[in-house]
Amino acid sequence: METLSDEIIHCILDSLDEGHQVSPKYMGPQHFLRITMHLDKDDTQKNTRNPFYNCSLVSHRIRRIALPFLFRALGIIVEAVTFPDDGEEITQFKTILARNADLARLVRHVQIIHSPKRKGYNVHKNYQFIAMVLAAFLELKCMQLCSVTGDTFKLDSQIPVIQAVNQHPSTDLCIVYPQLPRQPDGHLPSISLSRVVCFWHDSNSQHTQILVQELGLRILHIQFTHTDWHLTTYPAIISITRCDFDSEPKSDDGIGSIEMFCDFLDRHPSLRSLSLGKGFLQDRAPWNAALLNDLKPHTCVLHDTSANLTPLNHGGTQTSHWQLIRVTLGSLEVDPSLGVANLMAKLGAALPQVTNLSFENPRLGQEFNPYLFWNLSTKDIAALLGSNFPKVKTLHLSDTVFDNIVQEWSSEDENPHYEYLTHPASRNNFSDIQKSCETFLWNLGSSMPSLDCVSFRIWPNFVHRWQTHPNIGIDVHAYIVRRQSGTGNMSQQDIEVVVTSPASTNMARAHQLLRARRGRLPVAMPFT
Repeated sequence: METLSDEIIHCILDSLDEGHQVSPKYMGPQHFLRITMHLDKDDTQKNTRNPFYNCSLVSHRIRRIALPFLFRALGIIVEAVTFPDDGEEITQFKTILARNADLARLVRHVQIIHSPKRKGYNVHKNYQFIAMVLAAFLELKCMQLCSVTGDTFKLDSQIPVIQAVNQHPSTDLCIVYPQLPRQPDGHLPSISLSRVVCFWHDSNSQHTQILVQELGLRILHIQFTHTDWHLTTYPAIISITRCDFDSEPKSDDGIGSIEMFCDFLDRHPSLRSLSLGKGFLQDRAPWNAALLNDLKPHTCVLHDTSANLTPLNHGGTQTSHWQLIRVTLGSLEVDPSLGVANLMAKLGAALPQVTNLSFENPRLGQEFNPYLFWNLSTKDIAALLGSNFPKVKTLHLSDTVFDNIVQEWSSEDENPHYEYLTHPASRNNFSDIQKSCETFLWNLGSSMPSLDCVSFRIWPNFVHRWQTHPNIGIDVHAYIVRRQSGTGNMSQQDIEVVVTSPASTNMARAHQLLRARRGRLPVAMPFT
């Protein structure tokens, strides 16, 4: 890098300065410089993944160029170091700010993070930290109080903080709380909340509308559980989740037409994501109505859906439109004159961006459609799904394929006939057909290039659920793990199927995958 000009190095660093994927304005960049109250040792280990920190260590020249990027966003971890008393930690923080006073003009975003090692939340001490941050960083744009959640957040206790923010000389400054308290204070604060942003809120509170409409509170993500959710306008809203509240759609949800739904969208130009649960009449959303129309003459019932506002280049003009990314189909009926291949082609064309697809009857204990893929081999089913849903990462097939698997297994030599297998008096185990299930899952992974997680339902004892107890279906869950081997023309993709339930032949591998997925770590293929 030393041979590059200052301008080129600046451009390289600028390309690394990506904003937060959800809300860069309020959540800041992706890379924060983490600092604690240590004076005698640095916080290198906390910043090894920060590209600007690593660049600043290359040379004095590159450090000078990297400093504006490095100090643009600070993550201040309080109570991470043991002090005899609160006063000493506050004094230590003052010393750190004084040592770096010449860099204060660079700071735009600050996170104040409470150390997980300490329990409880000292309102008075944390207010002093906040006051020092506000006094030191005069060009601050956003301050996130990452630890003020749940019982620690009372509106009355935050009034001094909000007053200090309102009086700050930076007109762009806002303060971001993770969420509002579920149980609001007895009375609402008589103070402007126009600089206060709440990242997430469950709006099932009578005070929410007052906080938003009268006091100016901004909420980024809202979860609704009541029926008049669409009546209020929420400035700055990014995503909305309309939660389930009943097993059946309700006509009194309030949105009686597509026009009313579009009016809600028009009032929220910043909205980028919308999830509609099973208590909502799905055809009120224009993109859902379009999906149902595109599938005709086949019939479909939507259970719940999620859509994102997606950029679109239309004839050189940048526009945007809503696209479904998650769909749960409550029922799906094939028009016999066209067949299931035509239905899947229509469904795939209508859902080009869907990443999560589920076939699931919302009625507890009811089958979806065990004969959806009637007379198709499991290999043909995998090919049909793969050709129409190349971007699907998570797939749930409910009870649509188990009958096909059992029929194929029973047709093999030395295996019992299908009629015997499905008789209520027969005794069968999942282990009998586990290899056939894994073969089907491997074919799915080979046909669907993005598939990561797949599940389908089996009937206990191989008997249709309506012949036994209706609520004892078992889901087969599996992960699809991929690895490229070879290079150039000899390159190929190796696929591993790991069944995690109801039984696994390699529980150690299953647990490794579960831990990796929860921690969002890359998954290594086992050595062979």
